[in-house]
Amino acid sequence: MRPPIFEQDQLYLAVIGIGTGNEAKVYYLDMDTGSGLTWIQCQPCNPCFPQTTGTFNPSTSPTYRHMPCDDPLCVRPYGCIFGVCKYMLSYADGSYITGDLSTETFNFPTSPSGGQFESIPDLAFGCTHGSGGMTGYTGGILGLDSSPQSIINQLIDRTGGLFSYCLFHPTEASGDSYLSFGNDIVMNGPVQTTPLLDSDSLYYVNLIDISVADQRLNLPPGTFDRKADGTGGCIIDSGAAMSYMIAGAYDVMRGVLVGYFRSLNLVRVNGADFGMSDYKLCCLMPASGLGNLPSVTFHLQGADLQVGPKELYVTDDQQRVFCLGVFRNKKTTDIGAHQQFNTRFKFDIVNMVLSFVPENCAAPQ
Repeated sequence: MRPPIFEQDQLYLAVIGIGTGNEAKVYYLDMDTGSGLTWIQCQPCNPCFPQTTGTFNPSTSPTYRHMPCDDPLCVRPYGCIFGVCKYMLSYADGSYITGDLSTETFNFPTSPSGGQFESIPDLAFGCTHGSGGMTGYTGGILGLDSSPQSIINQLIDRTGGLFSYCLFHPTEASGDSYLSFGNDIVMNGPVQTTPLLDSDSLYYVNLIDISVADQRLNLPPGTFDRKADGTGGCIIDSGAAMSYMIAGAYDVMRGVLVGYFRSLNLVRVNGADFGMSDYKLCCLMPASGLGNLPSVTFHLQGADLQVGPKELYVTDDQQRVFCLGVFRNKKTTDIGAHQQFNTRFKFDIVNMVLSFVPENCAAPQ
């Protein structure tokens, strides 16, 4: 199973076939390690957002089934209404979905070029009949967390609980990048590993400290620990375009970066003046490009994840501006897709281990 990956509007989409008969279609689903339920829009759908492939019509797929209320997967936050397992889920950006928990045949491309598929029947997914706040090219979400409803957990007997991806920079050709599973995963070079912390089905890692270039910040022990109220912690989240950092650590890191930029005689600018109003730390691009700008290293338990300048900063090459692609957050730390570029990640939900290694993700695999 090798669903191809491509980028659209800072989201990374996997190509997945769903349904059989006349309703067998291909959908472009947002790869999200921060979500459990895989879902697509289904008819009837109101309100819905426009999508390229059109909405799924469950009445014309002979393998579609509503999930019965006594199914082991129909547990909170899912609930039974009139004999059908229902959901209403919200996301961190305020968007939401409502619909029916269902089962259907999924058709996974066996190569990035498509054409042939590996069909797996009776996978649980969400048939969404209403949504709000959703925009863009995606037809739904491919839930990759470790919850029982996630595709990863449902495929565990086939894949051993292993999946892997390598996200390429949007300015580069996608090559043959694809989502891989089980024994099909190949990692070359100096692979590092760090434990995955078992918490709320999300992929928390033990972040200990941060360095800017070669300067260790020496943040207080426990800065990134998960708190009793659910805040804190650090997650690996492919569904977030950029990264977020807990406020205290962000302020220290930002101060050190400002010092580096000052030492390089860089000119600070307001991102809003260049159509980048979301970004709070921006400068004019130096003549040498990004090469001499400082990197950031996330010091994890037993491993160091280095994020180079090309992955750390967001650029507008025409206007010659760059901005820090990390945002201040009051609740948690989140390593998003942009800061994961050109690193292969392998998730092992059986042994709860994250492995990673640098890789040119745009190169043919």
